[in-house]
Amino acid sequence: PEARSHHLTNPVVVVDLRVRQPRAQPGTLSQTRPRRPTMTDHPTMPMSNAEIAEAFREMGDLLEISGANPFRVRAYRTAADNIQDEPRALRDMVANGDDLETLPGIGTDLSRSITQLVQEGEFPEAEAIKQQIDPGVRGIMRIPGLGPKRVRKLHDELGIKNVDDLQTALNQNRLAAVSGFSPKLQDQIAQ
Repeated sequence: PEARSHHLTNPVVVVDLRVRQPRAQPGTLSQTRPRRPTMTDHPTMPMSNAEIAEAFREMGDLLEISGANPFRVRAYRTAADNIQDEPRALRDMVANGDDLETLPGIGTDLSRSITQLVQEGEFPEAEAIKQQIDPGVRGIMRIPGLGPKRVRKLHDELGIKNVDDLQTALNQNRLAAVSGFSPKLQDQIAQ
């Protein structure tokens, strides 16, 4: 949309950069929670600690879905919490050449990942894992009540690969056969 100022002869363009989510029909499975910002949403902007922490949380989720070593998953999640709570800006620490391994829960590999995120705006390891995981499976995680453990369980036990598969399984009451999927949880998912 264009807006004109009374004092300028050139038009001023106003751009809305907010991410808009499509509205879902009530009672359909497509009512998912809003998409979390990912590590590549603003690759040219300096990364805040919150953005780095979110990238590490996403990496933990991806690793868990892919069946990675639980200790590695926990390392990313612990690092995310520590990064979130760190009062110093990691982008400044990287710019100054500070040793990131002095931070709690940050070792050589995680230090290298932080540096890549800050300097290049991307996380190649996460992108490689994303290529291995069906986008539909990742999309299921946006449904309230379904995290990486449950999504993996649905995939492994029922072969659910996307929201349509999940909707079909709900309609056929197949989730009842999966341990941990109570009627209350199934109702929550169906909302």
